[in-house]
Amino acid sequence: MCSTTPSSAALIERKLGDAKTDRRVSAYKAKVAADAAGATGAIADALESVTDARVKAKGRITRPTALLLDKSGSMNVALEVGRQLGAMISAVCAADLFAYAFDSIAYAVEPKGQSLAEWEKALPGHHGRR
Repeated sequence: MCSTTPSSAALIERKLGDAKTDRRVSAYKAKVAADAAGATGAIADALESVTDARVKAKGRITRPTALLLDKSGSMNVALEVGRQLGAMISAVCAADLFAYAFDSIAYAVEPKGQSLAEWEKALPGHHGRR
């Protein structure tokens, strides 16, 4: 990622702060921007914070919920969607969230937090297990 001047860094920080409450910003737009720009460090953290804030602004799930993820070899793309859904759902659940991945057997998916990064750690690619 290119370097920024102090004034442009301040502008970026202000814009990212504004994005947390801007109804025009979709929940995962910041995640896509971070991935596309190869953002790291403070900028990546700020973009993740925007994503979390926008997801939480959408409402709450008040009933126990289950998320079942097919982890068989042909479901690689579905695993990425499952990670995103897990992060989004866990951020808005006021009740228990039960997540299970399965291929030949089922196992609980238990991320240490609600962020997409934690879901990625808890639910690795189709060849590995936690």
